[in-house]
Amino acid sequence: MKKLFLLITLGITLTSFGQNQEGVITYAVTVKIMLPPGQAPANMPPPPVFKNQLLFTGQESLYKTLEEDNEEEEENNGGMRIKINRPLVEIYTNQKSHQKITQREFLGKQYLISDTLKNIPWQLSDQTKQIQGITCKKATYYNAERKRNLTAWYAENIYLSSGPDGYSGLPGLILELDSNNGEMLATATKIELRKLTKDELVKAPVKGKPITENEFRKMQDDRMREMEQQGGNVRIFRN
Repeated sequence: MKKLFLLITLGITLTSFGQNQEGVITYAVTVKIMLPPGQAPANMPPPPVFKNQLLFTGQESLYKTLEEDNEEEEENNGGMRIKINRPLVEIYTNQKSHQKITQREFLGKQYLISDTLKNIPWQLSDQTKQIQGITCKKATYYNAERKRNLTAWYAENIYLSSGPDGYSGLPGLILELDSNNGEMLATATKIELRKLTKDELVKAPVKGKPITENEFRKMQDDRMREMEQQGGNVRIFRN
């Protein structure tokens, strides 16, 4: 009877621990520079690699860009200068309240987008692969509105349904997210399952002008068309 009691107690303890995971995931984010046919030089520089972080605790997460590598500029041998500016982004999600709040920077101004978590119809697969020593399963989704093929690799043993760029809806944390076959690739390079420090706060951003997602995208599109008319080749990557 004592042995049975101990086993039941141990099982409850392990389950409780699994449901209260927290930690920090660091992602390497690669964005390919896509130029129109005939405009890409033979000696095109390799795509830059940036770092993002996901902080999570309980049913909340905060995905954000790291300021240390916010801007990068390269020039190839042909004299072509490529300047990549990564606006700071914070994406807060709460699985319990189905809340999603995004703070985005555009042209030096901050904007705040409040939304609810979407029910993404992921197609689950039994295919697996290892990411940083953790077995991950594959899931795919085609976003017809934005014309994006997404492939996610998620870890079932990290129970939180979250991941890069606010994507969720899978039975585990997304450790790799591929958009359009490598056009944008976010891969976990460091996984820390630990208590968060007092400086690692998971809370919703509050700064910025309130705006809807559609209004923000229209503003980006209008600005991109304006710059193209002035002779610039501008591209804004969006998931």
